[in-house]
Amino acid sequence: MKGLIFLGIFLLSTHSFANYYCSGLVEIVGVAKDTHLYVDNGYGVHKICSVANDDHCNSWLSMALSAQAQKREFSVSHTHATETSSSACSSIGSWVASEFGAYYAHIPK
Repeated sequence: MKGLIFLGIFLLSTHSFANYYCSGLVEIVGVAKDTHLYVDNGYGVHKICSVANDDHCNSWLSMALSAQAQKREFSVSHTHATETSSSACSSIGSWVASEFGAYYAHIPK
């Protein structure tokens, strides 16, 4: 039994995720017909989340619009299997979501 527990912990630990964030001035904020929120904060237009029945996504939309109006940075954190550098932001591409998705957004100080 102890061997199975150790094996389970080992397997879970090998599949951990790293994180990175993309932060910059908001150039574009939009919601498409498919209800997805799109934001360009200097790295391309990224699909962030869906505003349909999703309270946190509606909050992110408000934050992105507020950051754009105030000419402040908007930061979106993404989960990735191995990437920990913000240089990954440019490799996401435009009009697509990051590989494992966004999990946190904020307006930095």
